[in-house]
Amino acid sequence: MPLIIKDEKRFEEVSINNHIGICVGVWDLGHQVSEYKGEKSVKRKIVIRWEVNEDIESEGPYKGKKKTINGYYTHSLGSLSNLRKMLTSWLGGLTDQDVKNGFDVESLVGRSGMVNVVLSEKGTPKVGSVTKLPQGLQVFEPDTLKDFGEEPPEWILKQRVKNAEELTASGLSS
Repeated sequence: MPLIIKDEKRFEEVSINNHIGICVGVWDLGHQVSEYKGEKSVKRKIVIRWEVNEDIESEGPYKGKKKTINGYYTHSLGSLSNLRKMLTSWLGGLTDQDVKNGFDVESLVGRSGMVNVVLSEKGTPKVGSVTKLPQGLQVFEPDTLKDFGEEPPEWILKQRVKNAEELTASGLSS
């Protein structure tokens, strides 16, 4: 009996463009093994998901729904961190209290912004930046919004398991 495997993408890619977006979820991915310039390290990561209203899924189980894109960030508000740069651009800055006492990234869910989607080095769309919406642009009603009473989605749980396996296999500790 043949074992047939095919590429079954669940989501279509978001177009390279500026999009009005709403943050529909924030999740902790846990510690992950990262490699930069040939050197491996362990860093805690989060994922922030935006839904954009300009792109609609044309097929599959999400046909007719707005497309989504994820931004992956190191769990850090250090002065050079990408998360801090993105939050500063999007929210207009972080207070000293936010940095000192911590910023609740789950408070981002439901907030709108202008999501700039660019082409990654791998040739796939990625979040390049997020800024405040220009005045006069209308916010839309999202199709999906994280319910904080729910367990994380299955793809997040699978990523956490994969992270734990990679961490164990790498011999690196967090």
